[in-house]
Amino acid sequence: MAITAREAYPFDPREPFSRADAGAAGIGLKTLLSSRFQKIFYDCYVSSAVPLTTRIRAKAALGISPPGSFLSHSTAARIWGGIIPNAPDVHVTVPGTAGRSSRQGAKAHAAAEGTAITLFRNLPITTPQQTFLDLAPSLNLVALVVLGDSLVKAGRTSAAALRDAALEPERFDGCAVQRPIASAASRSY
Repeated sequence: MAITAREAYPFDPREPFSRADAGAAGIGLKTLLSSRFQKIFYDCYVSSAVPLTTRIRAKAALGISPPGSFLSHSTAARIWGGIIPNAPDVHVTVPGTAGRSSRQGAKAHAAAEGTAITLFRNLPITTPQQTFLDLAPSLNLVALVVLGDSLVKAGRTSAAALRDAALEPERFDGCAVQRPIASAASRSY
């Protein structure tokens, strides 16, 4: 007799789940829409006792994204302990052939070839250096220096690693902001 996914991984309302998951666990729609649960995204819920942290929202976004997706941009920066301006959406990058579909509160990006990813606390995520490079075009120089400094202070990377990543020409493909980024990455922390 085969073991179903539900039997292998029992329902845990403290982790993001879908309406179908709730139904399979015997939770009716009326209960699901009550104050016992909170909606994270369309068809994605969690117990109302669980704070909606960056990590919970990130796990939820990955759950509604195509296989092979990973956390990126401002969401990755926050998970790595980086300090960035407020960005309310959860950012995921999806494989190039999977197509991008965004939901309210989640922003999808198309994966570029050579994007550096890793696994951190059981979440697929861009490396700290890749995160720094991904955010560089959208941050001003001061915010970029703050991000780099916070990643270094959190022990996630080094100033030299950020500088080296910023100086790799294939990582920027002619990006006009490469020189300021390399300058920001080479500041002494």
